[in-house]
Amino acid sequence: MKLLISIISSIIALFHLSNTFSQENGWMVNSDIADADVLAEIITTSKISISNYNNPENIYPELSFFCEKNNSEISLKINWKRFISSFRNTEIGIKADNNEINWMKFNLDKSGEITYLKSSKKLNNLIDNLSNKKLLILEAEPYSEPSITVDFDITELKKYLNELSILCIT
Repeated sequence: MKLLISIISSIIALFHLSNTFSQENGWMVNSDIADADVLAEIITTSKISISNYNNPENIYPELSFFCEKNNSEISLKINWKRFISSFRNTEIGIKADNNEINWMKFNLDKSGEITYLKSSKKLNNLIDNLSNKKLLILEAEPYSEPSITVDFDITELKKYLNELSILCIT
């Protein structure tokens, strides 16, 4: 019985590793997505935590680029893991390396915690501007609260976007 459990556990671990793998700099490529509409994604977590007034624990937002099953174009999602706004969209400040901050309008999901940009010319321009940068700084202004800022290491972003593009067209 122990042998059977061990074999099953090994098979599950191998299956999981074949669909999700982590890289040395914190990026993860995932093609085993719980969301039925998403085909593949690359995701990284902020090294800086933010506070959540509804919960005393520090939280670490996630940045992901993804494609949907019926659309090979890449979209962007930021899971702030805390409430940002109850409106349908909000502006997010975007700064790469030492460049000036630019504000872009992002859509929000129903929870008010996830901001996203679906594939568009605006997103393609943003991706082009980030391709040779090292640090991405994002700023949001939650409703009736002070602004929050997080940063992400995007040194290897171009490499991972290429991997994602391959997954999205296959």
